[in-house]
Amino acid sequence: MDRTTNRFRCQVQQVQEKIEAGELAFSSCVSSDIIQEAIEESGVTFRERIYTPWVTLWLFLCQVMSKGACADAVSQLNNYRLENGQEPCSPETKSYCSARLKLPETFYQSIFRQLGNRASQQSPEAWKFFGREVKVVDGTTASMPETEENCEVFPLADPERAGLSFPLVRLLVLFSLGVGTVLELAISPYRGKGTGEYAMLREFADKFEPNDILLGDTGFCSYCHIAELLQRGVDSVVKAERTRLLQLIAKKNWLRTMYYIGGPNQTANPTPSLAMNSTPCRIKF
Repeated sequence: MDRTTNRFRCQVQQVQEKIEAGELAFSSCVSSDIIQEAIEESGVTFRERIYTPWVTLWLFLCQVMSKGACADAVSQLNNYRLENGQEPCSPETKSYCSARLKLPETFYQSIFRQLGNRASQQSPEAWKFFGREVKVVDGTTASMPETEENCEVFPLADPERAGLSFPLVRLLVLFSLGVGTVLELAISPYRGKGTGEYAMLREFADKFEPNDILLGDTGFCSYCHIAELLQRGVDSVVKAERTRLLQLIAKKNWLRTMYYIGGPNQTANPTPSLAMNSTPCRIKF
């Protein structure tokens, strides 16, 4: 086990121990000013009651970490209130569940962005790649319950098999390679116009600064995408899917040179390697 993995597990264990002790462990990690900014961005309205957005988020995060039920979250809140000299609230979970439903997806996305960008901005210069910020993009899909509300927004994976299929959602995340935190998150239906990973990545255009480096897999090996980023002063490091695409990019002078290096057991199908923008680097696939 490497040091990073061991350190991460220790941090998770410390948080779980605080939750088991009845503490709102995330109240010190997710500060009130971050939550207030997320409230303003997402347009959340609330009344000054027990389950404010601050308390609701802290409880929800503790519930996820402890894998407990809503009743456990309410019980933890009462323990916290008693320890701080406050009267306990009702043990019923209705108010807590209602408060959770009032927080939209944009609220959580704003929390992700703020925490991720703050951690990235505070990272040491030595964690960067020769002083350059490396931002990794990756996408995935997830299924969800087949409810009327979900099906209205997210179509079924197989519309012809209603009742036997599930709505699919596409997720795209941009995160910092040096810190590992989420910088941007996009959610869209799995199918339909403007729901592909290329279209979703364009939503992150303002998140790239000149001299940044984008790191992606073969799904982002696109001539148009590389050209758009180069116009912003951003270099791309992506795994090439086809040699034909590499030759096309090289002819357009977006990649200045292209040459081949064969491995020790590779003669018939050599592996392509590129030097991008005359930078002395070699990328093997």
